[in-house]
Amino acid sequence: MSFGVNTALLLGTVVLLVSVLAVRVSTRFGLPTLLIYLAIGMAIGESGLGIEFDNARLTRTIGLLALVLILAEGGLTAYRDGIEGTQGLRTYQDLVKEVGDDSIVVVPFDAVPQAEVEQYIARFAELLPG
Repeated sequence: MSFGVNTALLLGTVVLLVSVLAVRVSTRFGLPTLLIYLAIGMAIGESGLGIEFDNARLTRTIGLLALVLILAEGGLTAYRDGIEGTQGLRTYQDLVKEVGDDSIVVVPFDAVPQAEVEQYIARFAELLPG
């Protein structure tokens, strides 16, 4: 199915309006907006309206931009009711007292000798062009 410029602009406008309405619906019902966006994408894709899209490079670029927006939105709107802000740095003991000893995960760590680090960096630098 091929579209002209006017049809593409109309379709883009309709998708944008549906997306704005989807945000309103998702906040009203407490659903993640991403789920509604996925449903909209499935509805207008090849399985739904039959819009064919075969430009892999453009798809990748749009997908990465969408991922950036999703991560930014998630980071800016995430909140927890039970967590209070603090001033300055906290100690490990304060952290254990706040979250509980059972919530702390201890990961074993073996320090690498400096000679191995320098050897790795030198080997990596050889792979870089110029």
